[in-house]
Amino acid sequence: QASDRSQRRSGFDSLVPTTRENMTYTFDLVGLEASAVRVSATVADGAKFTIDGKNGDDDVSVREIRTRVRSVLGLVGSFAGKSVAVSFDRPVDLRGGRHDLAVAVAILEAALVVPHVGAIGFIGELALTGTVRPSRGVLPCLLSADAKKLEHVVVSRECSRAETEGQPNALVTECLSGVVDWLKNRLDAPAQPGRKSEQEQKADAAESRDRLHAEFLSVAEHIGAECLILVGKPGCGKTIAAQLLSRAQASLTDDEQRELSCIYSVAGILRDRIEHRPFRAPHHTCSTAALVGGGSPCRPGEVTLAHNGLLFLDEAHEFRKESLLAVASAIQTKRTASYKGNLFVSYPAKPRQLILTVDEAADEKRSGRPVAELREIFEFLRPVVVEMEARELSRMMEVNRG
Repeated sequence: QASDRSQRRSGFDSLVPTTRENMTYTFDLVGLEASAVRVSATVADGAKFTIDGKNGDDDVSVREIRTRVRSVLGLVGSFAGKSVAVSFDRPVDLRGGRHDLAVAVAILEAALVVPHVGAIGFIGELALTGTVRPSRGVLPCLLSADAKKLEHVVVSRECSRAETEGQPNALVTECLSGVVDWLKNRLDAPAQPGRKSEQEQKADAAESRDRLHAEFLSVAEHIGAECLILVGKPGCGKTIAAQLLSRAQASLTDDEQRELSCIYSVAGILRDRIEHRPFRAPHHTCSTAALVGGGSPCRPGEVTLAHNGLLFLDEAHEFRKESLLAVASAIQTKRTASYKGNLFVSYPAKPRQLILTVDEAADEKRSGRPVAELREIFEFLRPVVVEMEARELSRMMEVNRG
């Protein structure tokens, strides 16, 4: 009977030699910069689970990783009586679960459940069922993998196609068992679709410029201005004019498209391939951190999400002055800066155009102070004040009917 029980053992029980060490790769993310980090694991007899010497009793992040990884590894084989020690070759931010998959694979390799992994990176949080969940900032990690010359990077199938398309080293998986199958069989990466042609993008911009000249001539005359202050009554078309200005800009270059994709990937909002320059229109009630970035973990703000695009502050006179000053400072220095303890995080912040709107009635009620204050705050951009008349809305309606 004892021999029968021994033959039925699988996974860790039958395959783990004492103190065998293996390594794989994960990625650490600071701002838009991702760097590959080696993850080492050793498996031996015992009952401990430590990460860089921490057992999780005094570190919530370590405790959460331990819980998720142990639960998932229990689906592969019996984990009882085994002690695991995981280490990274340099300090990393363990929050968010982005290292779960790499830690699990390193342990499976040490346990001889999978063959030698080699130069392969892994990104993803593990659910207790073994499903691999997506993490923020996949695209910068894939680009970093090229520089590190990693063969492949395995990510969650739930990641946006915009993050993985065009990246030949990207492989997607639904669960940990899929990763194990791939490591044993080394399947090819799927083909990825291309982006919209340059001719189509130029045609979109030309159409927007034509409509802008037809409907908002006073705005179109300043299409190249860095900063516009649109003053008019509600309904005169200030928002539509700003949207057309955004679409009328020159097409994104490949470098700009790649940088924007990285920004949106880090922010966790990259869903589709970015074909046009971004148009961001935050509400006047949003916080300063939402405008210039911050939070825990730190994320890009609206001024960064509008990088190389158009930042539209509707009813700009309603924004808090400290928020407007923070936006002005970020645009002037072309970067945002956030400090979290000893960690410094910086994001690019250079919108191609800044559009501010002021309600005509509010400006008249306060004797022109709203426009004067905005011109003073954004003086370095040499703002141009455009007074939009109600007749421009009538012209727009006539063009639409025609």
